This record gives sequence, C-alpha cells and structure tokens, in this order.
Amino acid sequence: LHQHYKMFSAKVSLAAKGKRHVLVNGKAGSAKTTTVMSVLKQHSNNVKKVNGACSAINLYAFLYEMRHTGSVLVIDDTDKLLKDTDALDILRAALDSADSKTTVNYEKMSNALRNKDIPNNFVFNGTVVMISNAHININNVKSDKDEAMLAVRNRCTYIKAGFDHDTWE
Repeated sequence: LHQHYKMFSAKVSLAAKGKRHVLVNGKAGSAKTTTVMSVLKQHSNNVKKVNGACSAINLYAFLYEMRHTGSVLVIDDTDKLLKDTDALDILRAALDSADSKTTVNYEKMSNALRNKDIPNNFVFNGTVVMISNAHININNVKSDKDEAMLAVRNRCTYIKAGFDHDTWE
C-alpha cells in the first residue's frame, strides 16, 4: 500500500511541475483528494480546487483563470462533468499536449463569460488534475461520448487510487 501511494504521489508531482495532466480514479475513501492536495501543496504555489457540480461554461471559466504556466486546476468529483459532451470537448482542447497548444474555444453565446470579460478562446498552459469516483470504461467504446472520454483519459496520466478489491483495507 505504501508503494502504491508513493507512486501515486510521484505521478501527481508531475502535474505540480506542469509536465503532465492527471486523472485520478478510485472508490470513495481511497485518499484521492487528500493525496493530490498534499502533493500539490508541497510542489506548487498556484493551485485552485473546484468541487461539486460544475457546468461546461464554469469549467471553461476556471480553465481561463488557471491558464498560465505553473497553475494547477484540481477538479474534484468530476463524475457528472465527465458525462457532459460540451465539457469533454473543452477538456480535450485544454489537455492537448502538443508543442503548439490547441486553442480552447467556447463559441456559444454566453452573457456569463461576457460579464466576466472572458474571451471566446484562449490557449491553456496550465495543468489539470481531475478526481473521480466513477469507473472510466476504456474497453467498450460505444458512443461519441465514450470516445470523447477516452480522448480525455489518454491525454492524462491515469492513476487508480486504492485497489480493485477490499481485502487490502
């Protein structure tokens, strides 16, 4: 168990250093959020944690706020967000790891963005850590949404917190 969380912490530290986006998945109570926040506090000065319900437009606004190099956006309890097609499209653009970053766009009419002076597009240079309890299916892709989720997962270092069985407890 100690080795498992040592590896978990090492992978999260990559996010703190701006080297890799991270997707943490596991059962409730498997120390996902505690481990992530502990590691990020040790290695990064600009961390924002968002938890609870988050819409695609709010995700876009949070990414814009944390768009600069060295910033880490932690999205906790992303289960519903990862089922939203618009949010998945926004995440795919933000998590692009190409040398020339993809511009993140939100081309729908939005008074909320306009009122906050957030543009319809920007380049995201920050890092994202997503924490989820939901099982992410990568073997049985049946829909466009499944394919979009797979693309998001593939743009991240994936960490399974805890173990698949309860005997380790």
